[in-house]
Amino acid sequence: TLATAHLPQVSLTEDSSATRQQRQADRQGADGSAAVAPALKPSEVMHDGNVCGDDEELYGGLCYRRCSLLTEGRAAIRTSSWTCCDAHPCAPWRQHGSLGSKVLCSGYDISGDGSCPHRPGACLLDEELYLGMCFKRCSLLTDGAYPHRVAPATCCRSGGLGCLNLRND
Repeated sequence: TLATAHLPQVSLTEDSSATRQQRQADRQGADGSAAVAPALKPSEVMHDGNVCGDDEELYGGLCYRRCSLLTEGRAAIRTSSWTCCDAHPCAPWRQHGSLGSKVLCSGYDISGDGSCPHRPGACLLDEELYLGMCFKRCSLLTDGAYPHRVAPATCCRSGGLGCLNLRND
C-alpha cells in the first residue's frame, strides 16, 4: 500500500495506454516511496485497451460494471449511466435500464464491485475505493473489528445507517 490515500492507478489496469509520467506517478507514493509488491496488484488483462477493471467498461470518463454482465449478455452496449442497449441503432424498445433503489450508485449505475462508478484505474488488493480515492482497507487497519469505511478517516462495525448507532462505532 502506498503511504497516503491516492487516486486509482491506471497502471494497474492498462499498461499500453498509460503515459510514462502516469506510470511513474503510479509507482510512487506522495512521499516518493518505492514500487508496490507484485502480490498486491490486482489480476487484470493489461493490454486490452481497457483502463478500467476487467469487469468494467469506460463510459463518460468513469468505470461502470459491463452492460454484458448486468444484462447476462442481452444488452452489451452502454447508452447512459442507467441504460444498456441490445443492438445498433439503439431505439427505445431496445433499451434495458435500471435505476435501482436510489438514483445514484445503484441499478446499472455501479462499478465492477457494486459501488459507485469511479475514475479509470484500480486500487491495490489491500486497499478499498472510497469517494474516488484508494485507502488501506478498514478490515486490515482494525484487525477486522471495524471493517466498513464510512468516511476517509473513519471505520465502523456495521455499514450504512447502522454506523450511526453509537454502540457500533
